[in-house]
Amino acid sequence: MIARTRPIHRQEMATDKIQIGLRVPDELHEALYAAAKRRGVSVNKEITDRLLKTFDEDLVMSTGQESSAFYAVLRVAAAAMHLAGLNTAAITSALVNPDALKTWMEYPFAYDQAVKAAATVFEALRPSGEITAPPATADFAKLIGVGVANSILEEAASGEARNNNPGSIARAKKLNRDLGPLANRIQHFNHLKPRKGRKR
Repeated sequence: MIARTRPIHRQEMATDKIQIGLRVPDELHEALYAAAKRRGVSVNKEITDRLLKTFDEDLVMSTGQESSAFYAVLRVAAAAMHLAGLNTAAITSALVNPDALKTWMEYPFAYDQAVKAAATVFEALRPSGEITAPPATADFAKLIGVGVANSILEEAASGEARNNNPGSIARAKKLNRDLGPLANRIQHFNHLKPRKGRKR
């Protein structure tokens, strides 16, 4: 149950943050505290970030049935990746380094197994039929996936979009912000600097 500790006034809504009281089970409080500690942020920020993320997901999910199915597939792949990474880390590294269970993304072999788990999920859900590109654009069409991925990787690494489209700019900033230090792993584009005249 969430209860506001004081009335909300129109003026303070525009300038101040509103304090609310929140009652949660002990196990949820412990999970939030642990997550905040891992990120090096306050519990309040951890809760706020997680709530904002759910609204972002709701916005995307509300765009149509196809988007809902797409994110359902991503959740299956993410679950498979996480469990594969954890299990591999537990078998190969946990006895040497107990933190391996928390940081499987730092172990190349565990990460590779997680990638293979995701690929297995996507293959299992592949639609039936022959893979054929439209004849007139066959050569170009075969490169769409790689080209789009490289464009998104550039955005995620630099936090900058290739164009001035507001949606692209917002996406680039969000991708870079969500990745945090992981953005530095994107070797192709991590040397890019914000473009002059562009406010981030």
